[in-house]
Order: sequence, then structure tokens, then C-alpha cells
Amino acid sequence: MKYLVLVFFFFFASVTQAQNHVYSIYEVFTQRYRPILKNKSPLALLTDELEAIRSLGFDAIRLLPITPVSQKDGWASVYKQSNMMALSQNAGNHTDLIKLVKKAHQLKMKVILEWIGHNMAMHSALVESSPKFFLNDKEGKPIPNVWGGAQFDFSNEKVHDYLLKTLKYWIETYDIDGYRCDVATLVPQRFWEKAISEVRRLKPETTFLAEIDNDPESSWSQVDPEYEKLPNKDPTERLLKAGFNWVYDRKLQKVFIALKEKKIKQGADAIWEELERQSKYSVPNAMMHFTSNHDYNPGQGPSTTFFGPANATLAALVHFLPGITLTYNGQEFGLNRIISHDEIGEKVLEQKKDESLLFLYKTLLKVKKLFPINKKSSLTSLKRHLDHPDVLVMTKTSEKNQTLLTFFNLSDKEQTIAINDPFLNGIYTSVLTKSKSIKIEGQKEFKLNPWEFGFLLKN
Repeated sequence: MKYLVLVFFFFFASVTQAQNHVYSIYEVFTQRYRPILKNKSPLALLTDELEAIRSLGFDAIRLLPITPVSQKDGWASVYKQSNMMALSQNAGNHTDLIKLVKKAHQLKMKVILEWIGHNMAMHSALVESSPKFFLNDKEGKPIPNVWGGAQFDFSNEKVHDYLLKTLKYWIETYDIDGYRCDVATLVPQRFWEKAISEVRRLKPETTFLAEIDNDPESSWSQVDPEYEKLPNKDPTERLLKAGFNWVYDRKLQKVFIALKEKKIKQGADAIWEELERQSKYSVPNAMMHFTSNHDYNPGQGPSTTFFGPANATLAALVHFLPGITLTYNGQEFGLNRIISHDEIGEKVLEQKKDESLLFLYKTLLKVKKLFPINKKSSLTSLKRHLDHPDVLVMTKTSEKNQTLLTFFNLSDKEQTIAINDPFLNGIYTSVLTKSKSIKIEGQKEFKLNPWEFGFLLKN
């Protein structure tokens, strides 16, 4: 597949970034992705890799669950947590996590932990010691949720107090920087409003990332009696107003999958319409875009095989869009296998890295930081310049008036486009491909191969 990417090394040195700002998150399945060696735990091995991860341009690492898992609950998923305030021995020990966080902070990276606030493993000490913390049947036994866990009873205020205590624990003990909140819509909004406020009194810059499931309205109505009374039931808006920094962009991900499966036509229009919808949220640039993660990998397979020739194109697109990005460990070098949620099993083997893909990710992360996120509106500096069903032609303008012209052929067919917009007139350069300067004056025609994309910086 042919693509053009710009690398402007002379600009990168001048990039300024707020110390606590996050552009890109690297998601790590600690216990499964790095094999446990005789003298080093997964957390220790990850600490050794932090400099390499940072050198690619990632601002934060997001650890999947590192809490102990119940081995009595059948499916040994890392999400079957048995203790919310302890480290799994399969992840590492107290000192390992302390060193990881310290090293990350030295590199000016954030450490974001997984936090599961809606259920516990059926066989856990908390279920035995505090049965009233959970929804029970007539016989007083916990009612299993869809994952087989014991679901918290949020009508019990002591549950709120306990969960808040667990959020504070990891900050007070390890100085972690934030939480990725699993299925945040299975926890009432009033808890989030209080908890996020309380946690930020402890550490003001704490970040909160909300995962929403594929049917968030239904999830929230199950646990929040006030849900039906609210005039605005949009889950994303409610989470942002509760204090979350970012929310998973499930809807755009569905568009990507539909494009791959050829279930929609006019993919460019569908993506732009979703961006316009997202721009109306009260907190701009709050969507977290991705092409794969720990949930999609087991079901679809690695993004390289699932998206095929569209993989690099969609990766480039998510790094160009307003908001932040998430990369699943291995995506950046072409991970070629599935990583299951099981804690017990074969460890992921080493593989040869796709150096061209690795360089592409590094470039995309650098280009993203050339255009700091606009705090006023997600579409303030983003413009669409061509009405075409399959090709997106967009520009992004920085506060220093740098203009980045991008084009994405979102189809498996060759496309010929003609742009004629006075705003685009000028000289553009593509450094990576070592091509000559491109001049746009009046109408300019481009022929695009299937899934071709390009980044052109205006001189």
C-alpha cells in the first residue's frame, strides 16, 4: 500500500507540551504480554521498556488489571478481581510498581491504572465479609452479572465509601496518575461526581478515562434510578460533566469496522458527520480514538490482519483527529497474534517487528504534537475541503498558523480527486518520501491508490 507521511525534524524541537497533558496512551496487558522471567516480573520488564515506549512519543501507559484474580470463578480473566487494593503476584510486587511509576514520572509520562468499580469476583473476601455490598437474590446470594461477577449495590452508601477508598489507595500508595474506568456506565453518575472531586482534592491532576459499552444507555438505566429523569441522557456528555477527561470513541470505531466489512458506503461522510456530532460536547477534544484494544484483539484478531490494507490508513486517521489516541501494545510494530484475557496460559512470543509501521507510528505521534489540542472546540482548527463520499481531505491549523493538509482514501478502489479551494493555495513539502515540493494553485488533481493517505505541510 502506498502512503505519504511527513517528518519535519526541524519543527519537533520546538514542540511545547503541558507537563500533565496527554496526547497518546500506550495500553499494556502486563501479565500476558511480557513473559515472567526468573528474576524479573512483568512490571519490572515494562519499567525496562519505558524509555523505548516514550521515545516513540507516547505520553502515558495504561495498565490492564494488575489486581489479584480469583481462580475459583472458572474463567481466569484478569477482570475477575478478588481484591481492589492489592497487587497480583503475577504482575509484580510493591517495589516493582513503585519503580515503574517513578521511572515514568522521570520520563514525564503518566501511569493510568485499570479500575473496575461495578463488580467483584464471586469468590472474594469482600463478597464473604460484606454481602450487603452486592445485589443478592432471595436467599442472600450474589446475583451474577453478565461476566459472572458479583455486582455492587449502589443503593448502599457504604459501597460508595469503599470504592472511593480504593481510588485513593493507589494514589496514596503508588502515586499513580489516573484511572481507566471499566464500563463507567455501570456506575451511577452521582458516585462519579463525588469520587472524581474527592480524588482530585488528593491529587488535582488525576486523569479519568471512561470506557462505555456498546449499549451505554441500557447499562446506566440499570444502576442509576435518576437516569430516566434527566433531560440529557447522552452517556458521553454525562460522563464529561461528572469530571471525566476522556471517553472511549465507540461510535467512530463502529464506522471503521463497517468500512472494513463493506457494510457502509460513503465512509468519508460518515466519519465527518460523527466528528461534527462530537464537536457539540461541552468538553472539546475529549474523545479517545483507537483502532484496536484489549477487547477487540481477542474477538477480531490483531489490527494488521483484521483491517488488512486499511490498517495504516486508519491508524493515521485517528492520530490526525481531535482528541487523544490509544495504541494497544504491539500495534505499533505489527502484532500478529491474539492476546486473550486469561491470566493463565501461554505468554505472547517475541516476533519480528515491522520497522516501517514502527516508524509510521513514531511519525504520527510527532506530527500530532505539532498541532496542540485546541481547548475551545474540537473543530475550531479542523476543516473539510472536499465533498467526496470516499475521500476525506482536511486541514488542521496550529496556533502558530502552521497548516497540515491531509487526505485519506477510505476505500479499496482507486480515486481521482480535484480540489479547488483558495485556502489551500501554497507550497507543500513531503519530507519522508523525498518528493519535490507540491504546489497547489487553483484546481489540483490527485490520483489516490486504494487506502492511500498523505500528510502535507504548508511551507
